[in-house]
Amino acid sequence: MVGGDIHACHGSVVPGEGEPADLGRSRGQVVVLAGPQDRAVDGDRAEVQIKRRAVDLGVHPEALRTWIRQAEADAGERGDRLTTGEREELAALRRENVQLKRANEVLRTASAFSPRSSTRPGPGDGAP
Repeated sequence: MVGGDIHACHGSVVPGEGEPADLGRSRGQVVVLAGPQDRAVDGDRAEVQIKRRAVDLGVHPEALRTWIRQAEADAGERGDRLTTGEREELAALRRENVQLKRANEVLRTASAFSPRSSTRPGPGDGAP
């Protein structure tokens, strides 16, 4: 990379499951970023730098690439990925949707067993 290496800094990319214990100790604190000056690099050299840094960190190079892409999305530099906040919101909405579907199914099942009520009195209801 031009002017240096990929470097680590604090931010918002969260390592996934299966990372070495030292990376997981402060989830949400480990972020691997390339500085803006490092992005104008040919693909082969960037690939070597990512592989080298991944070995240093004890993670798979593709995991490192994913963290870099996510950090770029969180920084507003990528429009092709959801930010971490958007991903969390989407997951929460999906969980809520599942809960609402379950609740609707329970209500639907319960209503099938309850007698139908009406606002109009029927025969034998004491209506004149």
